[in-house]
Amino acid sequence: MKIHSRIDCRSETPYRFARKVLLFILRARVYNEDQFSAKLKQGRAVVCCNHVSYLDGIIICLASPRPMIFPVDTDYSVKSFGAKLILRAFEVMGFGEVVPMDTKNPLTLRHLKKRIDGGDSVLLFPEGRISTHGQIQTEQPGLSWLIKHCNPQVIHMRLEGIEQSALFSKSGLHPLPITKIRFCTDSYRK
Repeated sequence: MKIHSRIDCRSETPYRFARKVLLFILRARVYNEDQFSAKLKQGRAVVCCNHVSYLDGIIICLASPRPMIFPVDTDYSVKSFGAKLILRAFEVMGFGEVVPMDTKNPLTLRHLKKRIDGGDSVLLFPEGRISTHGQIQTEQPGLSWLIKHCNPQVIHMRLEGIEQSALFSKSGLHPLPITKIRFCTDSYRK
């Protein structure tokens, strides 16, 4: 059964120039973008990344050459007016689709499973919460459940530098540090 979505995860992200300009303004550098794009083009992917700031989802959304599904905690996707407005703007511009994720409700994972089974790609932060110190944390069980039930390709990415942001991380000292977005061949944990 095909789930009807608002975006086509197999098409190119529109506004390529705007995407590059926003990454430049945020001082984000993407490495191995061609490999990442080739993997995403195949569809049915779970993109895993470390979670070190409030801006992580938006940075990866901009770094991705294809739209993805972004599960976002309901505290930000539903309850926070400012965050909801920014996330909605990114949806309207075609960079991805935000799915409110209630960590206490297993039905959210089932919805993500249906989307993956329908050919979409999903971004997950397997650690669940933002690291207060920039180090890798324990993974939550949702990722292993999705992999077990969907058998998607798993794409690993790693964010470096944004954990030092005084504006967007929990313990940074620099206003807007240079951020490196790396496509990893094996795991984001290394």
